[in-house]
Formats: sequence, C-alpha cells, structure tokens
Amino acid sequence: GAIAEPGRALPAQMRALAHSDRLPFRDRGLLIARAAYARNDNERAMTEYRSLLERYPTDIAVLNNLALVYRDVRRFAEAAALWNRAIAIDSSVNPLYHGLLNALVGEDKLDSARAIFDIVRRRFPNDGLSPTVAVQLAAAGQEWEEAERLARANRERLQGDTLGLVDAYEQLASIVMTRGRLLEAEQLWRTQIMLSTKSESYGRRLFGATQLGLLELRFNRKPVR
Repeated sequence: GAIAEPGRALPAQMRALAHSDRLPFRDRGLLIARAAYARNDNERAMTEYRSLLERYPTDIAVLNNLALVYRDVRRFAEAAALWNRAIAIDSSVNPLYHGLLNALVGEDKLDSARAIFDIVRRRFPNDGLSPTVAVQLAAAGQEWEEAERLARANRERLQGDTLGLVDAYEQLASIVMTRGRLLEAEQLWRTQIMLSTKSESYGRRLFGATQLGLLELRFNRKPVR
C-alpha cells in the first residue's frame, strides 16, 4: 500500500484480517487500527492505537498513526504533542516533521509551521514533499499569488510523473477555484480526474469528482449537473 499498489495491498490486508487471531499483539493492533482508519472509524482506530501505545510508548509508527487520527478529527494540539514526542525519540524520520507542520497549520500557528518547514529543508534537502508543502503553507497564509506560482512550478517539474501530477493539478485546481476562475478550475479538475484514473489512484479520483461537483453546486448553482 505504501508503494502505491492498492490492488495488491487490499487482498493481502483482507487475508491478514481474516487470520488476525494468529498475529502478534503489535501486528494485530496495527492491522485492525489501520483498517478502522481506512473506513473512517476514527474512534476504533484511536482505541487500538492507544492500547498499542500503552505497551509500546516509544513506537514511532504508533505515535505517528495516532497523531494522524487526532489530526483528522481536528484535535490538532494532541496531534502536535504526539509528533513532537516521536521526533524526540528519532529526529531522523522526516515524515514526522511534515505531520507536526500540518498540525500547527491546523492550529493556525503559521509562524511555528514555517519554522518547522525551515528545519525540514535544512535537514532533508532532497525531501520530495517539500515543494508540495511550500504550496500548502502559502495557501494557508492566503498568499494566493505565491501559492499559484509554486503550484505551476510543481506541475512543470513533474511532467512525465503521472501520479505526482495528481498532486500538482489538485493543488492548482484548488487555488484557481478559490480565486474564482471557475472555467479554468473545471478544466484542471477534469485533468486531475484523468490523471488519477490513469495512475489507478481511485481515492484521489473520487476527491476530484467531489470537488468538481462542489464547483457546480456552490458556484455554478447547477445541482442537477
């Protein structure tokens, strides 16, 4: 699943769940929690991760995954505390910094988020997420000209990378729609849907279709379409 092969990941996950009683405690807990998270059962996911954390208080994966659930239910301060705790255990894992940055943006602590981003760029100069995060930070600060400039630069940089372009078009479409250029936004969302279909990233395809529907409903006032 982590290497973008959901077609292979899902049957493996289902088989593992069917035999979860034969797994070690940690593996079983992670499997059940991840499955709950995937179906948006956040309460079950939190229960499983907390149980794991009691037994494995320094487990980076558990800390990170529980923080993700807290973030998704908008408990940003608790998410940030968990990511800080994980970074204190192992400061070499760059996704932890991205999680912390995301939680700080959720708390509207943009200066703190930018400080973390500076750490990421200094410590992990080849970090692949940084160009995307730069767009997110500019948008979070409503610096729309800069956000759009960075998003267009990402689109050019990722030419030939079908999966990577899903992100680039998604960001650019969101920015253009926010700025009120609806015809351009529609074209960009349709490209995002085409690219996510081609890369078999069906969750992203669904997100693109949802955003296109939102555009029709909220801005064009065409509920039937």
